[in-house]
Amino acid sequence: MGEALETATLRVRGITCVDCVSRIATGLRRLPGVAKVTGNLERGSVKVVFDPGKVPVADIVRAVEDTGYRVEGVET
Repeated sequence: MGEALETATLRVRGITCVDCVSRIATGLRRLPGVAKVTGNLERGSVKVVFDPGKVPVADIVRAVEDTGYRVEGVET
């Protein structure tokens, strides 16, 4: 991982259970540059710590949407 990790919080529509969070996290952990993924079921969000030199936010959003969920917003 690079020196300057960043954090992005994604608001995700469709998170209804722990398995949803797990499915999203598994997909995100496969991306190069993703250091940590945590989900918040109550808020319907996923926090991702990543190396922006290895994976852009757009790829993170695409990975979530590829698992069948919709990203409604991103806070960095």
